[in-house]
Amino acid sequence: MCFSATASFIASGATAIAGGVALRGAHKPWHFLIGVIPLHFTVHQAAEGVLWLSLTDPARVTWGTPAMMLYLALEQVIWPLWVPGAMLAAEAVPRRRTALISLLAIGAMVSVADVYGLHAFPPSAHNTGGHIQYLQATPTLFHWATKLGYVITIILPLFVSSLPHMRVVALLILASLIAAKGFYPEAVASTWCFFAAVISLLLILVVKSAQSEAGEGHSIAA
Repeated sequence: MCFSATASFIASGATAIAGGVALRGAHKPWHFLIGVIPLHFTVHQAAEGVLWLSLTDPARVTWGTPAMMLYLALEQVIWPLWVPGAMLAAEAVPRRRTALISLLAIGAMVSVADVYGLHAFPPSAHNTGGHIQYLQATPTLFHWATKLGYVITIILPLFVSSLPHMRVVALLILASLIAAKGFYPEAVASTWCFFAAVISLLLILVVKSAQSEAGEGHSIAA
């Protein structure tokens, strides 16, 4: 499979439609928080599509840095907060809420650390032949601590959540991470996010199923 500007823009369009469907009929805050996730990927994949154009067309090279920074800000700063926060907002089971609060706290630390990292260690993006590789000269300990914290706050909240079908989404996200690391080790950030964007289409099912089971244990956060 070859990734390209076209692939990114197609993913952006598909997630835009999915986000619209997921949000249709939303009437609780957590419906919005989860339903809007595909729309995050709409912006995310569009930004990478623009970045692709800047890397393959010298006339568009000036588009590269803004597109890259938007892409990385959404990935590194927003996701570690949004994912556990959205799962917490939808959760009513006390012990699961406690776990999600802890994961949200970890996500906040990861987000703040990555804001610093993006400022202190300017990233760069490179076309490696079908993939985009993001490079950042961060200290080794900082790199591994933020990456581990990132994976924890993106994946574990999905397993903790008691929302219908969320466990399936969690397993697919985990499988996509393993696949990205196994097949595209030089471009994990780009390929995993592409896979996650596709998987986010399933959130339509999560939101609609939870709406149909209203009153069976799910509520917005206090």
